[in-house]
Amino acid sequence: MTNRRSGSILAVAITGAAVLSVVASIAGGTPAGAAPAHHHPRPPVSVAAATMQLTATRSQPPVVTPCTGSPGVIEIRTTLTGQASSADPQLAGALTVAARVLLSAAGGGFTTGTVVVRDPATGRIKVRAQLTQLETANATKFDGLLVGTVEPGDARLVALYSGRIDLRAGTLTANVGADTPVVPHDSAVVVGGQC
Repeated sequence: MTNRRSGSILAVAITGAAVLSVVASIAGGTPAGAAPAHHHPRPPVSVAAATMQLTATRSQPPVVTPCTGSPGVIEIRTTLTGQASSADPQLAGALTVAARVLLSAAGGGFTTGTVVVRDPATGRIKVRAQLTQLETANATKFDGLLVGTVEPGDARLVALYSGRIDLRAGTLTANVGADTPVVPHDSAVVVGGQC
């Protein structure tokens, strides 16, 4: 009885595996646990220090909106264009910063937005990152975080940065990864490959 039951279980298991294999073949996939025929080895992980200098000027008048029900608080939407400079050519190029600033009359606030660096010759995107920053010193100084991708490929940029902005002139200057708080730690890195 036990042998017959074991035989039945084995037959069901073999049949099930065959069915999964057929279904995977029809769907164009690979059964779990089997390496695909076109499998390529993963690139090794790399973690490299990164620094960038950003300079930009407002490219169009900002849109300023008072926040309803919040006296003394305004929203500013602005776009700045300029240059990203770096010793690493994959981080250098034409810069566009699109930002949404919430600012208090008391002088503090925060900003969210995007940073895009393009190859000036081709327009190809080289860096695309989300920014989050705190505005201090009557909104003339900021400290923030950039998180994004370095293209082509799947390298990630994670960076602390700081800088100054002239509200009247609409100019921005920033150091990305240059203000290292604890030597020899890096405050900006590009991580490539997979672990």
